[in-house]
Amino acid sequence: MTKEWFSEWFGSPYYPILYGNRDETEAQRFIEHVATHLQLPPQAKVLDLACGRGRHALALYYLGFEVRGWDISVESISDAQKFANLHLQFDVLDMRNAFPENNFDAIFNLFTSFGYFESLAENQLVLNNISNALAKEGKWVLDFLNPHYVRKMLKPFEIKTLQNVDFHISKSIENGFVHKNIHIVDGDSTFDFAEKVQLIEKEAFEDMFRCANLQVLEIWGEYDGTPFDAENSSRLIFMGEKYK
Repeated sequence: MTKEWFSEWFGSPYYPILYGNRDETEAQRFIEHVATHLQLPPQAKVLDLACGRGRHALALYYLGFEVRGWDISVESISDAQKFANLHLQFDVLDMRNAFPENNFDAIFNLFTSFGYFESLAENQLVLNNISNALAKEGKWVLDFLNPHYVRKMLKPFEIKTLQNVDFHISKSIENGFVHKNIHIVDGDSTFDFAEKVQLIEKEAFEDMFRCANLQVLEIWGEYDGTPFDAENSSRLIFMGEKYK
């Protein structure tokens, strides 16, 4: 059976090198902005779903919340464990599977951690799991790319050199997915990885949310809270709550 792309790439030592320039201050500021906007209560129980190495989970913990961080990558969770304590806990989880805990006051799915699967049915399963794990009137945030912006700004090829490693990155759009092929040159060694994310339109998301009993309250187009604009926004950030 062929491994799904994220099972190999997220566990690679080259993944944090390529994406190591993410702004920690921006992440903290975004989390603070969202938490205030959602009016989460002190010591709320929150979940960072597809938490990676714990960047956003840690930001949530610093705000005083009871935090769980779950991710499919064993390597990412192993790395995140260095932050773990009684109120910040990490576990390996495929988000298509039933969640081991529920009754969350809020669930966050951030930085395009959605649309990785081959079918909309699998994506729907994730949203159903989120809904089932939320407390009554629990809040949720899903941060995705804006498909229109991706199509408009797609750069077919680029080379990045980071920590003496060359990343040859090619991108294309095929059959409703944006594909990123990553050829890595590290000294005399070469490696190849891929990313594949379904370009899910705003209207398709809204249909899936309704099926999962998730109500959309607001949509941002940038991390600073700018309202979503279909033509110009780089992000598609949904915020809502579970239907009463």
